[in-house]
Amino acid sequence: MDHERELYERISESILLGVYRLGHTEIVARTMELKRENLPEDFASHLQRLTPEQMSLFTYVVDISLLVYVTTLLDTFLSETTKFLFLLNPGSVGDDISIPFRDLLAKKSRPQLIVDVVEKKTREVSYLPFIARIGFLRKRFGLRVALSDEVLAALEHYGTLRNTAIHDQGIFLQCLDENYRITLERPRCPMHPTPISSEDYSQAAAAFLTTAQAIHEAVVTQVLNAEDDAPFRPLLQGVINAILPAPDGPTPSSPDTASPSS
Repeated sequence: MDHERELYERISESILLGVYRLGHTEIVARTMELKRENLPEDFASHLQRLTPEQMSLFTYVVDISLLVYVTTLLDTFLSETTKFLFLLNPGSVGDDISIPFRDLLAKKSRPQLIVDVVEKKTREVSYLPFIARIGFLRKRFGLRVALSDEVLAALEHYGTLRNTAIHDQGIFLQCLDENYRITLERPRCPMHPTPISSEDYSQAAAAFLTTAQAIHEAVVTQVLNAEDDAPFRPLLQGVINAILPAPDGPTPSSPDTASPSS
């Protein structure tokens, strides 16, 4: 399974590079927000004109953006892993997927038809919550994914928080009174509809990366029959280290030692 192992490692580069982008984005955002005195004088003078309300709104949008992006990284990793496992064993897709007749008329090759069916099934699974998707991997492919109760609770909580942030930024609840007239209630802060903070992002990131690492290890050791998951762990840790600025050190540069292979 050396070839399949190499392919899965290449697929897993997406989350490594995503974490790298994410970390540098947070560094820039937090620097602008909290370390204005260390910025170049001309830039700092512009930032000093910003009002506390403007900085509060900026922080709110940054916190939501970081949470949404780190959630997207895990979402993508789960989908790509699911697709990889289906392609590795197409029979695992099951019998509940049909092939449109127009695809047969298009004279697609058998491999392409399999890919189309796998993509359709992967998309179907991707609509499930994170915990249900991990459960699917466990049941369908027999993966033994070890996750603590704390991590499972974080997956559920921050997955829901991300959905709220994306789909519900309204500040009013629409209701009906006893005469069936529409009424509005405003239980939320008009400037910060979704209660969220940088701590939410940090805790979500920790849980999501722990989950990705556990799934990657399960696939490599249980499906691909490798002895261990050694390459992925140092790469992930290297990327995390690269996005954290050293004390009193320069802005992090590209992590050559942690960069995934080309």
